Amino acid sequence: APTDAEAFLFFLSEEVKNGGAEKSPEELLRMWRANHAETIADIRQGTNLALDAAPSGGTLVVDLLGQLWSMPATGGGAVPLTPAGEAARSPRFSPDGAQVVYQRLIDGQWDLWLLDVATHERRPLTSSPFNEREPDFTADSRSVVFAADRTGHYCLWSITADGGIETQLTEEPGNASYPAVSADGLVAYSHERAGG
Repeated sequence: APTDAEAFLFFLSEEVKNGGAEKSPEELLRMWRANHAETIADIRQGTNLALDAAPSGGTLVVDLLGQLWSMPATGGGAVPLTPAGEAARSPRFSPDGAQVVYQRLIDGQWDLWLLDVATHERRPLTSSPFNEREPDFTADSRSVVFAADRTGHYCLWSITADGGIETQLTEEPGNASYPAVSADGLVAYSHERAGG
């Protein structure tokens, strides 16, 4: 099988034979890439896959194999948002579309992180010895609701997006998980009763 370089040279020679000599090097390179782009994965379904759509509807953020990716909602190439090998899960866009909150595994426990959509800069939102996971933004994009095991079982908490004020929202026996915040501020969540 020819190497990539050999295949590219053959492509160029064929283009020149067929009148492609008038095309700019940039146009030839675009044509090559359009027909020879490497497909890393063709995803049509998945297990333990989480995704969220940007408020504009044009972009998806996908948690695939523990890494976050951005891709057009209509399909197409995906761009990594987090480094390979870093466990990142449960992404959620802020309602204003400016940020993505997600959970990141560090030293065996989950913390919450924020990703700036425009710059791709990441920063920790929480950093504690407890597991904080399954985040969702409030409708005003100013706070994040999440589940944490800070009391010996999972309760719901909120934290301001600037990492300031934290508030415990539930304290019932059992485990609260997967909070979802509605546009009018109501929080729906799953609850597993203590003792099964």
